[in-house]
Amino acid sequence: MPQVTNAENRLSSDTHVRLASTDADVVIVGAGLAGTLAAILLARDGINVTLIDRSAVCPPDFRAEQLVGYQVELLARLKLLDTVIEKTIPAQRAVAIRGARHIGVVTVPHYGISYETMVNRARRHLPASVRFINAKVVDIATGPERQSVSLADGGFVTGRLVVIATGLGRQLLTRAGIGKAANFNIQVSAFGFDLEVASPAFFDANVLVMHGEAPSDKIDYLTVFAIDNRIRGNLFTYHDPDDPWTQSLRQKPRETIRRMMPHIEDITGSIRSVGPVEYRFVDLTGATGHRRDGVVLIGDAFQISSPAAGTGVSRLLSDIDRLCNVFVPQWLGTTGMDASKIGQFYDDGLKQGSDAEALRVAGYRRAVTIETSLGWRAHRGRVALQTRFLSGLARLTARRQPGQISMAPSWLGSGMEPPPLR
Repeated sequence: MPQVTNAENRLSSDTHVRLASTDADVVIVGAGLAGTLAAILLARDGINVTLIDRSAVCPPDFRAEQLVGYQVELLARLKLLDTVIEKTIPAQRAVAIRGARHIGVVTVPHYGISYETMVNRARRHLPASVRFINAKVVDIATGPERQSVSLADGGFVTGRLVVIATGLGRQLLTRAGIGKAANFNIQVSAFGFDLEVASPAFFDANVLVMHGEAPSDKIDYLTVFAIDNRIRGNLFTYHDPDDPWTQSLRQKPRETIRRMMPHIEDITGSIRSVGPVEYRFVDLTGATGHRRDGVVLIGDAFQISSPAAGTGVSRLLSDIDRLCNVFVPQWLGTTGMDASKIGQFYDDGLKQGSDAEALRVAGYRRAVTIETSLGWRAHRGRVALQTRFLSGLARLTARRQPGQISMAPSWLGSGMEPPPLR
């Protein structure tokens, strides 16, 4: 496995380099949600951490915009929930609709928070011991004992371990000799936009989830929720980027939304306007060549998650929990930082289970939305029957115990075992 171990020598040979350096136990590259929360957890344990990011303040970034369910549970268990939500008031239930039919309610807190807000809140809670460097990383040199991170201004940071938490960015991974796996054959188109609706008060307590009606629509679901004193829509589809439908949504969002989901205004009231459409086309891939001395990948830097499956934040929280609370303290307690030691994290059963479940749900969401085989048609029928039964049970329970409406853990139907993917 080819590796570079003389970054300091390369730097000192450049007459334009500023030979300033700092040393840490752990150097984290990327101060998004994964990197920042990892820095907080490690610093709490007394570990010397340097956190590096090219942006002093996290800029607007269309990524995760809701925290719900297991994500909230994990944040609370890690004692990070208040760090991220601060004074955000959650909606208390999600109302699911398909066509004109109400198909269920889930009573669980939904926090609407933009990604950059989550990150910047977390950065404000960084312990004083964490050294934050606002710089661009241009190279990483690794070895079995010490690592060196080169900065664009000519400086460098050394440490025993480098954690790469750069999300979807691939350039730095390529420089470090880390590639991406063959495609998992799951592509998702995610769209985000603000809405002005006639009935915004509905979203004070509710999140609306509207599912696509037919496989030919290629629409998984639209979720509408309150965020930062505005109403926000997130739409997840399996349309290609160059599909005429995609172009229609971006150019005429209000007309396209009303056409594809004609019953939405039964709940929201008239849609008066739809703001500019943000979009992200995600190709699910995973890292290759990542078992290297001195460097470990977390979150989307290791495996990209489907935004439709809603597992991205759960995966990154699982990653930082295992890495920061289990492995890093063990690794720093012994000499060396070779690939065999790093491999303990990648081989961890809980991490592998989290990664596998994210892929399973991503594949399921795509197949249950667009597949037309007999097996999937039958499966959708079973899901509909199950949902109607549980929804009826929830209504009966609500009459007996007002205010306690509940149903199956997932109105998405992912709790049912799907037929094999074809």
